[in-house]
Amino acid sequence: MGAILRETSTGREWHLDEGEIFSVGRGAECDVTLSDPLCGRRHAKIDWRDGAWFVTDHSSNGTLLNGAVVVREEMRSGDVLTLGATQLAFRDDGVPPRAKQQQAWEESMRLPQSFAGLLAVFSSPATAVDAALIAARAGEALLRFCDDPARHDALKDAYRRGLSSPWPVMRAVSAHGIAALSAAGSMGADHAGAAIEELLSDPADYVQHSAARALAKVDPLAAAPRLHERALAALERGREPREARETAAALAELGPSELLDSLRTRAMALAFDARDNGRRAIAAASLGELCAAGDAAAIRPLRALLAEPGEELRVQAARALAHASSASEEAREALRGALSDPSPRVFLTACKGLADRRDPALTAALISTLRATPKRDVERRARLRRALEDVTGERRGPDPDAWLA
Repeated sequence: MGAILRETSTGREWHLDEGEIFSVGRGAECDVTLSDPLCGRRHAKIDWRDGAWFVTDHSSNGTLLNGAVVVREEMRSGDVLTLGATQLAFRDDGVPPRAKQQQAWEESMRLPQSFAGLLAVFSSPATAVDAALIAARAGEALLRFCDDPARHDALKDAYRRGLSSPWPVMRAVSAHGIAALSAAGSMGADHAGAAIEELLSDPADYVQHSAARALAKVDPLAAAPRLHERALAALERGREPREARETAAALAELGPSELLDSLRTRAMALAFDARDNGRRAIAAASLGELCAAGDAAAIRPLRALLAEPGEELRVQAARALAHASSASEEAREALRGALSDPSPRVFLTACKGLADRRDPALTAALISTLRATPKRDVERRARLRRALEDVTGERRGPDPDAWLA
């Protein structure tokens, strides 16, 4: 669907066509050019992906969506972007998106559609990074055929070769392929496990991560200690929450209580005592996965993190509690308390965490807050409208006043 950006101070408008990418900034080469010295030369981009519009920040001083700092975030009609001192109102133009046939044609140009074509791409020697990425994507597409016995011999040969590929991304895909073939009964668990275990000492860290998760599907008993090691290592490295979250989730699925207790104890220690807020945020991500698996003891440190002065730390704690909210009333109670947080990011994260429950009291509180918010506070009103959409599952258009009728 097409969209329109309108600069609120001047009324200038730009039409965005579905399926394209638009650069926004003060540089003359940008599709949306802003005369704002506080705006970056190529400040952000706006693109259409998977049926929705997204904004991605490329600046040094940040992009705000409804008052919240974003890196990449979906946009909805009525949202307000802030770049430097410039506000841009975003709304759909009501024109339906292009036909699905166009999307299918574009997809067909990227990869061969036949099984033989996919196999040839995946099995060919990769001589460049681009070739390796294309081959890896072909390998991911080949995973769809793992339930078809007629394809198993060809897939086994391809994935075995892929395990020793010079390209890490192909080795990672091949580990999951071997696990899928084992699940389909084409490879014995012993042989599949032995093949995957070779990647547990791979020089590429994310290949080790993929191998540990693949091994969990083939040989849970052997995988549990490895996943525990990786989960602890993810806490110590302090790189990003995603790795810690995924590893903790994989370990929680296997469920050896002594290993989960060990992970919780270490994550709690870091959440309370680490000086680096990045490591504390990663500890929060791990605790959220344990909460989602039913570990009530992991909720207490997350509630404590919601009172910390660092915004990013509170956001990570709210995300962790949101992930556990479907399994824990205590987590939902903590999220309801986070709705009073002054940070827009914490507020929106808490709202999303409560959105799977239709809570009339929460809806009433949000409407009451919206009613008391002055119309000149456009960003806060847009944020409340979006929260009401998340919590109720309703769409009443871009005008927040529609919720006050």
